[in-house]
Amino acid sequence: MVCELPPRVLEAIKRYQTCYETETVTGEKRQRSSAYGHGEEECETTLRQDMKRSHTSEAGRGVHRRTFAFKGRGGEDCVVKVARSPDEGTEANRSEVDDYRQLKKKVRDNFVPILHSDPQGWWITEPEVETDGDALSEVRRNLRKVGAECQDLHDANVGYWKRKPVVIDWGFGVSGARCRLKRPIPIDVVRRRPPRRSPAQMTIPMFGRRR
Repeated sequence: MVCELPPRVLEAIKRYQTCYETETVTGEKRQRSSAYGHGEEECETTLRQDMKRSHTSEAGRGVHRRTFAFKGRGGEDCVVKVARSPDEGTEANRSEVDDYRQLKKKVRDNFVPILHSDPQGWWITEPEVETDGDALSEVRRNLRKVGAECQDLHDANVGYWKRKPVVIDWGFGVSGARCRLKRPIPIDVVRRRPPRRSPAQMTIPMFGRRR
């Protein structure tokens, strides 16, 4: 399956999630890396080390998420966006998934596809796209044509995927009276048997011509 998380990468994210939840439960001793309430600093350090051992590289860091590049099973270039907290971070991932599945195809074609996600919002996977500010004006024009507007759209949130200008980060939402489906795209949930507390894997099916 395209851009499915390798077991070692998924395990690293599970350890990070467990670390963060443990710190949350213990309460007062939890240290925050900033006023945004990111994951406890030691947990994030452990995540970066685990990811490095899993042959992934950090591709970017935002206010609420870290992005790591990895190779899919078929050798495809992919990224996983990992939440930096169980509140704003997971909400940004869930928001992207919810928006993507509700967008009409003509609107959805302007966004890099989400291929897999954690139902709790701890991670999502997408094809790797290098940011390119030159795509910004094209993306804005194309979104206007289909009656959509993307919040927080700037040159670091766009790029070219298969020579097509696309939005690669829309965690703050997509709006537009005519851009959404009356019925959201169904999502297939693939659950494994595995460690207790482990996030189940969710697959968002690709629609239209397969890429």
